Amino acid sequence: MSCKRSIGAESLGAVPGAEKRAVPELLAPAGGPEALLAAVAAGADAVYLGLKAFSARVSALNFSLDELSCAARVAHAHGVRVYVALNIHVADGELAGAVNQARAAHAAGADAFIVADLGLADVLRRELPEAELHLSTQANVQSAAGVALARELGFARVTTSRELSLGQIRSLCGTGVEIEAFCHGAICVCYAGCCELAALTQGRSANRGACTQPCRFAYALVREGSPSVGEPGERAGLVEVGAVEGDRLLCPRDNCLIDHVAELAEAGVASLKIEGRMKNPDYVYNVTRCYRRAIDAAGEGRALSDAERAELRFALGRSFNRGFTAAYACGEAGAGALAGADFMSYERSINQGVPVGRLVARDRRDVEIELAHGVKPGDVLEVHFYPDPAAKVSGPKRWPMIEVTEHVPAGGRLRAYVKRKVDPPCDVYLVRSAGVLAETEAALVPLRSELAAATSERAGRDCPRSLPGQSALCPDVPEDPREARAREEVYLRDALAARAGAASECGWSPAASPRRARTPGEAEGVLSSGSGRVCVYQHDLAEDPAAWDGVLPQLTVVLDEVMCDDDARSAAVLMMCAGGTVCRNLGQVALAREIGAAFEVAAPVAVRNARAAAVLKRLGARAIWLAPEVGAGEAACIAAGVDVPVGWLEGAPGEPGEREAMVCAHCLLQAAGPCDGRCAACARRREAHWLRGRDGALLRIEVDARGRSRLYAQPYGA
Repeated sequence: MSCKRSIGAESLGAVPGAEKRAVPELLAPAGGPEALLAAVAAGADAVYLGLKAFSARVSALNFSLDELSCAARVAHAHGVRVYVALNIHVADGELAGAVNQARAAHAAGADAFIVADLGLADVLRRELPEAELHLSTQANVQSAAGVALARELGFARVTTSRELSLGQIRSLCGTGVEIEAFCHGAICVCYAGCCELAALTQGRSANRGACTQPCRFAYALVREGSPSVGEPGERAGLVEVGAVEGDRLLCPRDNCLIDHVAELAEAGVASLKIEGRMKNPDYVYNVTRCYRRAIDAAGEGRALSDAERAELRFALGRSFNRGFTAAYACGEAGAGALAGADFMSYERSINQGVPVGRLVARDRRDVEIELAHGVKPGDVLEVHFYPDPAAKVSGPKRWPMIEVTEHVPAGGRLRAYVKRKVDPPCDVYLVRSAGVLAETEAALVPLRSELAAATSERAGRDCPRSLPGQSALCPDVPEDPREARAREEVYLRDALAARAGAASECGWSPAASPRRARTPGEAEGVLSSGSGRVCVYQHDLAEDPAAWDGVLPQLTVVLDEVMCDDDARSAAVLMMCAGGTVCRNLGQVALAREIGAAFEVAAPVAVRNARAAAVLKRLGARAIWLAPEVGAGEAACIAAGVDVPVGWLEGAPGEPGEREAMVCAHCLLQAAGPCDGRCAACARRREAHWLRGRDGALLRIEVDARGRSRLYAQPYGA
């Protein structure tokens, strides 16, 4: 288990005699060997990485087991721990391969494993008991009850949801379980582990590592109204109502908590995590060294000055970013106009860089830029010029670029040629920093030598040779992401089809799910007809709780996908008053057990294999309702391995009807204009709204009384 690092008077810049303070571990991403070296060079305490299979970032370079062994040797020589992410949801036929890979990775130097799948964790706990397990953010834990359950299941650390505020994180740190919190990097607009958007719309599962990032695509916000004229393919009766500059309506800015490091340290966070296994080594080096500086200051008990904070924010902006936000940590992302303006990157989903000056003049050929920050040869600047400032929404998404060829200090003026016509005044951004690239390269040189020496030493050993595409340490695990995807496709098509056929011959069919009622009157009608069980979703009930009082004891309540500590009381009341409960969060499972309530379990509590189903049954689950992306063949395998009902709440695969694609803390209707934050009374959310993609496909939006948004989609191929 990791130890929080202590920084004292011996640290550079510390006050002599200053008291040592415990500070969080700095955990950096390593998408490949070069990124790992960059993290080590920049002062990371630990790195996290993926192998060629069972990682939620299959498109990253990732590591072979031989590469892991050599890289871990270098990392350990510098006191840096190595965590291996086995954080996808694992199908039944893959469990043995995943365990073999973990065993080989542990032998190669892995210090801990980041796991999301409860079935895989259960097997590892028994077959590799010496391995340290960290619960992935994909497990969607936001409450002290969920953290306590994670400890019971064998996890030494829990990675929290990005959506939590500083106060909520502080509360989780009081549980005695190590808490890992994201401090920097990309944000998924959906709660981690709850996103089915890519799976439903493109057949690519984010929970299996194959996300296509549809949240970065262009959308229009539409609602019912008079139809537009002259727009081919336009669905009659829908009009666009977006009122923001841009069409990336699901794209948040990047998380940046550089100003809150001291607060996170004081709260007791064990590890501060930088997102970015898809990022380049220069990104890893630059971001890691910035947070190293902030953490060291916190350890010295020294508050960063305003000038130091500004310097660090600018330094972070020199690496890839979509603009920065701290809205979640500050508790502002759920409601209010500020969240829409300061949380979302509506204009673009690509690098936005950092402002360095203003274009102030131009002649027939050149422009003149007044610089607030110095530039150097090799820097690339971007000129944010709108031909028509009154029509910024339709402005260019890629602006003219300038490659700098000379040193110009802050306060100076740069003359440069621009191919496209631009007029002053307009802002100029740095989007590529030659300085960061050069500094990263210089820092990597000695570590490359160390890695080369470790590799040579390993090559000189009498190691078993591996077959093409396989690892000598783990021959059952493919080392190429393309092979991993091919393996998954073959497994789903052939093995599961065979097992499903066998299960079908044995008479298995999905359990009948309760029928959903959206109003008390609808519930009473179904009950009086004797058509079976009826359920109400918690966010539907919350619209008018008192109206459901008379019928609630006869209903099954399907709890929300999210449960923070301040949601626990309302969840407990529903568990005690309703006729049955479906938990959709591990915290709710823990709460139901605590109060003795009977419960079933549904996605996004993930069940992709019979072992995970058995874990939940052991905890008390009386039925298991699967995610929409779980196919019939997989479901048959799961059902064959556990003696509780198994099915789907929202309909079996192939059945018509929309499915829930994601749930977000952010209100997506803020794209229609500012709001006052009074979500329960909001008239806008009572109107029907959709997101329309460029292909014309519609995603229906629901916003509940708390301002959380849900997107619904028709299944892929339906």
